Amino acid sequence: MNFMKRLKLLLAIIILGIGCFGIIVYEDNAIATVGASSASISAPAYNVGSEYDGVITRQYVNTGDSVKAGQNLFELRSNRLTTDLESGTIKASNLTSKLSDDGGLILAAQRDGVVNQISYLEGSFVSGGKTIATISGTNGVSVRANFELSGQQYAKVKPTTAVLVQLGGTTIAATITSITQQSSNGHTITTVNANLPTLQIRQAIYSTGTPTTATLQLNANPLYKQLQQSAKSYIH
Repeated sequence: MNFMKRLKLLLAIIILGIGCFGIIVYEDNAIATVGASSASISAPAYNVGSEYDGVITRQYVNTGDSVKAGQNLFELRSNRLTTDLESGTIKASNLTSKLSDDGGLILAAQRDGVVNQISYLEGSFVSGGKTIATISGTNGVSVRANFELSGQQYAKVKPTTAVLVQLGGTTIAATITSITQQSSNGHTITTVNANLPTLQIRQAIYSTGTPTTATLQLNANPLYKQLQQSAKSYIH
């Protein structure tokens, strides 16, 4: 075999090796990182209302407002409550809500949060037991994300697996709380629930159902990162 043939063979082997190495790096990276097909925010919430029907005479908050525990939200004027108090059927001390100086029922926030929805505005009549407003909590915010994972990828999912969530232009690391699988239309969907730390971004995005993006980091140190680290170590 002459020199030129040997050179061509060597070049072919090098090109083939580079191609195989590229495929390995690509596959390793694909296994290491996978994006969610859908993801949304979930925040603990509670409803504001009263067992007494009546008219909302004062509205202290609007949708999107941040509230503190004990803060006044609405004042309700109820003829039935007035009758029950005057007849002694119920005592003011037994009410779960406090009364205003003129006998109105003041509905206050149970804990810190954000006003997610208001169903009845000032001047509206509200039947007893109806939800006047919904307050979403600002702590304990979580994300629910669905992933289409291969068997090889699913085998890498652990409670310690990092979940990166994009919110308001910020990437936040979440902690997995549960992992479930279900089959639908021939596809296996992996649902991951993960808790987010207290968020230092606009409060309004805490609303349950707010869409977001999430990425599973199945390998914290994939091959391409190892090569980068080795190259840096060699240079320095």
